[in-house]
Amino acid sequence: MIVCMACILLCLSGIQLTVCAEPDENAAADTVPIAEAASRMEYSDTDDGIILTCYRWSSEDAVVIPEQIDGKTVIGIGASAFRYCYAYTIELPPTIRKIGESAFENCVYLQAVAIPQNCTEIADAAFRGCRQLSYVDLPQSVQRIGAAAFEGTPYLENLTEDMVILGDGILYAYTGQETQLSIPEKVRIIGQNAFAGHEELTSVTISEGVQRIQDGAFADCTALKNIDLQADLSELAPNAFQGTKWESEAKDSFVVLKDILVKYQGDEQEVVIPDGVRVVNGAAFADCENLTTVTLPISVEEIRKEAFAHCPSLQIVLMGENTKTIGEKAFMDCGMLNYLRLGHSLEIIEAGAFLGCPYLDTVYLPDTLHTIGEKAFGYRYNAKGDVYSKINNSLMLYANTACAMQYATDEELQLKPLPAAENTKPAPEVVKEEDTDNQEDELQHIGWIAGCGIGGILLIAAWIQRMAQKRKER
Repeated sequence: MIVCMACILLCLSGIQLTVCAEPDENAAADTVPIAEAASRMEYSDTDDGIILTCYRWSSEDAVVIPEQIDGKTVIGIGASAFRYCYAYTIELPPTIRKIGESAFENCVYLQAVAIPQNCTEIADAAFRGCRQLSYVDLPQSVQRIGAAAFEGTPYLENLTEDMVILGDGILYAYTGQETQLSIPEKVRIIGQNAFAGHEELTSVTISEGVQRIQDGAFADCTALKNIDLQADLSELAPNAFQGTKWESEAKDSFVVLKDILVKYQGDEQEVVIPDGVRVVNGAAFADCENLTTVTLPISVEEIRKEAFAHCPSLQIVLMGENTKTIGEKAFMDCGMLNYLRLGHSLEIIEAGAFLGCPYLDTVYLPDTLHTIGEKAFGYRYNAKGDVYSKINNSLMLYANTACAMQYATDEELQLKPLPAAENTKPAPEVVKEEDTDNQEDELQHIGWIAGCGIGGILLIAAWIQRMAQKRKER
């Protein structure tokens, strides 16, 4: 109470406050012009644009956030930037792409908000505790809504159906107790933790309308055994079915949902992915320590984010002719990878796809390729320093496409035209662990001999010097 009274007195005296305390509901209302609102905002200047980090409020404001500050585009609302602010209306510019964690948490006057058409994500607790927020316009561009994003708002509390569906088909939460469920056709996204922990759920039918299943959507639904997937998913979080019977009781080495290889749980060194798999899902083979060789069938069209990341023994990758997309960091930190055969349908190599592959020194890129993401080849990543550095190897790209030429120019890599019979040489023999040990033993043996030789030379030199000294003394 003392803190709130102090806030009121300061506000009445015209002193601005950084968002740091709960607002008083009896404060007066003002409309803040764009120029003045911009002057109250702190921000971070990134390569992509401006992210607002703090707003200094002085009363119950109606805030208009500008599209630009200092000539740069405003693209995001940062974590806690407007937390506890007095705003009863906030107008967001169309340039906003993300609303950060707790960005408007406990803005107790806020009654309505229209999310811009370019916004793709609303993070955890973004509008939590906005106890007058009864209307939210969510466009189709929004692909992700974090946990508790609208907790404690009339907007969420007024939705009384068991399946809480927000905006344009985002299944945000399930509050029922049914054992068997069918996801409605109007749902396009099953959101983060939407069904998590519903131990009574035994089977679910996922309709054709669903495009994405996000983090932990069915996590710890311990009785869930039967999944009927009718949709072609553009996103399936690796942990979407973690802790379910469907995953834990799978007996095959390849855990497949419809045509998506969700997880590999074998320990073979050489793996041939079964025909019929269309997508190798994110992290499906991640951290497979024994894997040395992988062959993809003609049916595989997409390899998703970090699908083969951190496979320390992986040396040979043979892709099928229909693989079109290699996802972000798909082969990150495959430190032994030295032979890569791509098909003739490849279109996209996303950022960091072969990050941290120092032995990959020859890559043949097909004429169908039109996109190469940043740091796809020729880099390593240091997580401790959060920095990327170039690998000092002799990487050679063979390609004719404009994107490959541009990438080679930007990264100062060697580039040659794609030959008519590209990449036809047979895959090399896999270097086995015992071979590596033998090589190390041989190196140690050679080193011991070399050491003895140098030591002998030094002894002889010392003896000659000693004899010369004795002659002088005589």
